[in-house]
Amino acid sequence: MREDLSRREWMVRVVAAAGALTTASAETWRPEFLNERQNATLVSLGERIIPGSAAANCNRVIDLVLAIESEHNKQSFIAALSGFEKVRFTGLEPAEQDKILSRVSQPGADLHAQFALLKEWIADAFWSSQEGMRELGWQGRIAWKEFDGCEHPENRQRAPSGH
Repeated sequence: MREDLSRREWMVRVVAAAGALTTASAETWRPEFLNERQNATLVSLGERIIPGSAAANCNRVIDLVLAIESEHNKQSFIAALSGFEKVRFTGLEPAEQDKILSRVSQPGADLHAQFALLKEWIADAFWSSQEGMRELGWQGRIAWKEFDGCEHPENRQRAPSGH
């Protein structure tokens, strides 16, 4: 996170940007921070690491967060991504991509640290998306009238604000 942005300002920008993600079609959306090649590599990696990450627009979320991240985090991400660009990851067949990912997932392997960093970003983006949350069992509800097993009578009268 950039030091000149408060946490609230950072969240407001991310929420506003996330709203823009839902209205931008695949044809009109362009990365704000990444270049097109880097974005394609990120999408390819994401789909091999967590299938469905492209449909969840994880690359778009990551790009928007990177646009307001600290220089250190931006450079770390780009350095990690460039390792996979050097092996031309995007142009490989899925089976070859899987072989590379299996190899680099092993501690001590070349590109292991880069893989771990990218996997963390992709996982964070996916598991916080609607698609990822649904995969975890979320059913789209934001508030409940009451909780099963909650014995407090005041919680049976209104939607809980946090139990």
